Amino acid sequence: PNLEAETNLGAWLDRLLLTSNHLWSQSKTWDPEGLLSTLPAIVTGISGMLAGQWLRTARSPYHKAAGLLAAGAILAALGLVWGLAFPINKQIWTSSYVAYTSGLALLFLGVVYWLIDILNYQRWAKPFVVYGTNALFVFILSGFVAKLMYTIGWTTAEGGRQTVKGWVYDTIFTPLFSPMNASLAFAITNVLVFLALAWVLYRRRVFIKV
Repeated sequence: PNLEAETNLGAWLDRLLLTSNHLWSQSKTWDPEGLLSTLPAIVTGISGMLAGQWLRTARSPYHKAAGLLAAGAILAALGLVWGLAFPINKQIWTSSYVAYTSGLALLFLGVVYWLIDILNYQRWAKPFVVYGTNALFVFILSGFVAKLMYTIGWTTAEGGRQTVKGWVYDTIFTPLFSPMNASLAFAITNVLVFLALAWVLYRRRVFIKV
């Protein structure tokens, strides 16, 4: 095993225990949700839990914000240094990726906590509140809609296959933007569409929970 995509330790272990029949269909040699990559992914979740526990303590708001910012800076720096030897890689969720992204998340949380809870700048965060009140519902629905847009399609006159997603992208976004900006515009539009739906639910005080 080494650091190559198909021969790193995680890929080797997944092929050994799961076999290629149970790996990601687009690779068959490695899986982004494999056995070893699941462990550091759990640590990412734990870092969020610890941040929440820190905010629930009796410390002063200034102390809490400083703690989040300090921990975030240390973790982000650690991830960058660690990444020199063990690359930052989202696909297999490497430990350096965990440290770096957890650090960035804590830095962002510290800044947001400072703005909202200490300086009382709250109005700008309303869209995030709206999304957060129905986060699980929007997450599941957006995944379902994306699956439908990729699944539903038809055969073109040239004999190729066109999906709903491809048609929307090619018809609306490609003519207006460069390839990179078209992708960005499509993503932003997707976020805004589901934000509008979440806002309707929020205004009607409908909060879907498990």
